[in-house]
Amino acid sequence: MNDNPARKPRINIIFLFALMGLPTVIQASPQWVDYDKPISLEGTINREFDMSFVDGDMSPLTDPKEVAKAVAKAKQEHPAKDWKPHDPSPHWILHLDEPISVRSGPTDDLHPEERNIQEIDLSGNGIWKIEIPHGTLGKARFRITGRLFHSVTVHHLRTIVMDVTDVHRVKE
Repeated sequence: MNDNPARKPRINIIFLFALMGLPTVIQASPQWVDYDKPISLEGTINREFDMSFVDGDMSPLTDPKEVAKAVAKAKQEHPAKDWKPHDPSPHWILHLDEPISVRSGPTDDLHPEERNIQEIDLSGNGIWKIEIPHGTLGKARFRITGRLFHSVTVHHLRTIVMDVTDVHRVKE
C-alpha cells in the first residue's frame, strides 16, 4: 500500500474538477406542453426573412442588406412578368429562455411530438403588437401568449409555430 502524501491532493483536485463540471451535465428536462392550448412563453425575439418568395432555394436571412441584395438579384433574373413574387416575408422568431417539448396531438399526423424546442416562429394577428425598441432586437425579453401548432408550409421558418394572441415586454 502506498501512502504517498503527495498523491492524495492530486486525487482531491481531480474529484473537485469533476464536481465543478457536474452542473453542466445535469440539466432539467424541458417543460411538456400541448398543441392548441393557450400558453405563455418568454424569451428574446429576432427577425428573419422567408426568402422562398424570392428564390425557393434560399434559406431564411436575418440581415436586411442581404435581403435587399437577394431581391435585386431575383428581380434582375426573373422579370416582373414572371409569376414568382419577389418580396421576402418577415417573421418574428422567439428564442425561448427555457426549451419546451410538445406532446403529440390527439390522433392526427399534423401534430407530432417535438422535443427540446428552443425557437418558435410567431404568427397570427397578435404579432402586430410586437414593438421592439431600436437596438434591442434579440436583447429585450417578451412574454408571448398564444396557441402552438406544427409547421405546415415551407413558409414556416421553425418546426413549431405560435398563433400569437398577446405580447408583453418583460421588465428586467
